[in-house]
Amino acid sequence: MQAKAVNAIEARSQLLAGVSANSWAFAIRVWLTCLVALYASFWLQLEVPSSAAIKVAILALPTRGQGLEKAGFRLFATAIGVAASIGISPDSSHRPTGFSRRCSAFGLASASVAPRS
Repeated sequence: MQAKAVNAIEARSQLLAGVSANSWAFAIRVWLTCLVALYASFWLQLEVPSSAAIKVAILALPTRGQGLEKAGFRLFATAIGVAASIGISPDSSHRPTGFSRRCSAFGLASASVAPRS
């Protein structure tokens, strides 16, 4: 009986305002990262500095593993996009309809392999 009471006390001590310590750590990490992004965007004198903080908030994931996995997929997709743009654009100035067809084909191929939720 005493073990259950100790576990309940430990569980309550890890809560601050009803939120777990892990959630607080994540929220503080995202907040600090937003501040750094805002500082960098003001320093670089971007036209819309708030967009940097918004992007950080959108891309934030609760665990570092999820973030690394997402970063890996983004890097892979960027490499595919670069390769496709190199393959699509060589003779686009001579035949604009061919360029449009290739872009459409790439868009359809990308949409067909995209994950569905």
